[in-house]
Amino acid sequence: RAQPKILYAAEPFLLVLEEMALAAYVNYAETCLDPERLPYAPDWAHCLQFDPTGDLIIVTARKRDKLIGYALGLIGPFKHSKDKIYADLDTIWVRPDNRSGFIGLKLIKKWEEEVLKRKKISFILVNSSHKHPIGALLKRRGYQPVETIYYKNVEHEYGSE
Repeated sequence: RAQPKILYAAEPFLLVLEEMALAAYVNYAETCLDPERLPYAPDWAHCLQFDPTGDLIIVTARKRDKLIGYALGLIGPFKHSKDKIYADLDTIWVRPDNRSGFIGLKLIKKWEEEVLKRKKISFILVNSSHKHPIGALLKRRGYQPVETIYYKNVEHEYGSE
């Protein structure tokens, strides 16, 4: 029996926002740094500011029109080199029951293609959560590790709660 085809496409953020918000919540629950101190409360209005400029790129994976994964990121100036534009692939998510068949790899590839169609960029950065690392997936696409990000919540230490 033939499996339904998975379609990958760049979609306008506003059109996919409602559907993606639930997936983003599931993703956040899986990968969140500190769920007690950093509750899920995205600033969707802030994200919408980037949609008209073409600097916010979301690529979806759909099976039978149902969202089963997405890749989301921004294009912008690199803070350490004023003449360089880069892309930041912030989130890659695939439904747990669909995490086979290279869907994540295909999402990354399609997202890269969309970024390169829109702007001349110098490089792409991608974060990988320690809870669900994707380093092996990224290495398959030619990425190399360059740094580790550390987190410290200081609200309790400095009384800013």
